Amino acid sequence: MKRIRSDKSGFTLLELMIAIAIFAIAGIASLESYLLTMRHMQIITEDKNLNLLSRAKIEELKNEKDAIDEGISGGFAAPFEKYAWAIELSDLIITDTEYGVTFIPYKLKITTAGGDYTSVTPFLKTEEEETSNETAQP
Repeated sequence: MKRIRSDKSGFTLLELMIAIAIFAIAGIASLESYLLTMRHMQIITEDKNLNLLSRAKIEELKNEKDAIDEGISGGFAAPFEKYAWAIELSDLIITDTEYGVTFIPYKLKITTAGGDYTSVTPFLKTEEEETSNETAQP
């Protein structure tokens, strides 16, 4: 009697389908993680740009404090042309009676396609008052 020898070499179809399913699940999880990381990088870059532009504009406005009026606005130079800024002065007026100085807080609002970013810088615009307590000269 002849003996039939069955040497199996290779994988069965079921084993291959299970391996492909495992790799597909791992690939989908990796792709989702990659896309989430890319979105977080975009958010961080946008936040960094808004913070940088806000600080630069505040320093620029501090040097031009006499020119600050309510409602002034403008844009930024390249590569930040998609950003716009606007000044909003507060209705609140803070007066230091000891030194006779009035402080008017303001908000610097930077607008992008993704929304608004507001940076509050109090006490930029100051106005000196004439003090009514004049010292008597001998």
